Amino acid sequence: MGITEDIQWLKSNERGALRIFTIVAGGGPCTPRAVKESYAKEGDWWPVKAYIKMLAERGLVEEKDGTISLTDYGRKVAETLKATEGLAAV
Repeated sequence: MGITEDIQWLKSNERGALRIFTIVAGGGPCTPRAVKESYAKEGDWWPVKAYIKMLAERGLVEEKDGTISLTDYGRKVAETLKATEGLAAV
């Protein structure tokens, strides 16, 4: 898969995968608890865990030493997403 396909996949799930991806991209390395609280202060953990797992399976994020951060590839996707969103606003 390429950057374009991953951006399309993220946009197809704006309330879930894209939102979790944006939280991680905007905050740098963060704990699963911080991601969950940013996503939904009240609610279940399972959606957050599932989205993190999906993002990790696509190579966009990684869990290491109790934190979640973007991979190098995830950073490229985030930069491209920002650039294309900026162009769409013009």
